Amino acid sequence: MLAALCFFGAGVAIPSLNEKLDAAGLPYGSYLQNMGRQLFYMVAASYITIYLAIIFLLIADTMIGVQFLTGQRKPGHRDRSLEEIQCFRTYISA
Repeated sequence: MLAALCFFGAGVAIPSLNEKLDAAGLPYGSYLQNMGRQLFYMVAASYITIYLAIIFLLIADTMIGVQFLTGQRKPGHRDRSLEEIQCFRTYISA
């Protein structure tokens, strides 16, 4: 059978082999079906990986943004404290 695959090519041998297996009534899976299934698994895994990467980047960006905004709020509190005691920026920078 392998010699027939090599000599006649897969285009002729695979359909005839499928006909013989169908006639026998045995359940089977072909190489092409397995290859298609593996391709589906590979594409699905890559989409899941890309999705998780985007989610990770969004979470990391949110955390960095919150840290930045928290850091921006602290100097404002310091400026208000200086204004309450009548010490303005012109006095500090001189």
